[in-house]
Amino acid sequence: MDLKKLFSLFLRSPLAVGIVSLNAVLAVIAELLFGVSGFIVLPAFLIVSGIALAAVFSSAGGAKALIAEKDREQHEHDSDKLEQCDQARKALIMLRMENPAIKAAIEKLAFSAGRYLESCAKGGQRDPLIEDALLSAKEAVMLYQKSLDDKKIAMMIPRKSALETDQSQTVSDREIFEYLNSLTKDIENRITPMTLEFQDKVLARKELDE
Repeated sequence: MDLKKLFSLFLRSPLAVGIVSLNAVLAVIAELLFGVSGFIVLPAFLIVSGIALAAVFSSAGGAKALIAEKDREQHEHDSDKLEQCDQARKALIMLRMENPAIKAAIEKLAFSAGRYLESCAKGGQRDPLIEDALLSAKEAVMLYQKSLDDKKIAMMIPRKSALETDQSQTVSDREIFEYLNSLTKDIENRITPMTLEFQDKVLARKELDE
């Protein structure tokens, strides 16, 4: 991360906001109570704030504030992503599927995703590949369900034969079933090592506490 981005991140920290706010209060006091012209107060406010921010940014306190702000933004990003995944999992569970095999495949994937989210909730590490697999599964199932709705409408149109509709639906069923199973396998293959690693860390902490 370059210096410009670091300074921009620092400006969003509570420390930087506090410095600017304090200078703003002093500027208002100077203008209202002491009658200092706004043409003097405004440039002075900008100059003093800039110098103060630059000085603090290069100090140990600024480095701590920068790290804290970076951690806060990362935590916020992680929370938003996990919430998005949790909503995707709930959406999959709530779907009504007529095909029992596809329904079972969705439930299996949702169960694996639930294991991953539970691990993250307990302090486990995030895995973007698992999250992408879950979001891809939701998107694929939604498109599949839309295709089923389109086929139901097509069956009402005389020009579309029932045989033609059944054949296209069979292919679609097989494809979505295999795709969901593939995603579930990918999630399970990645979550098992993660779970074991997390369990090892928990045991290590307990041993240290003892």
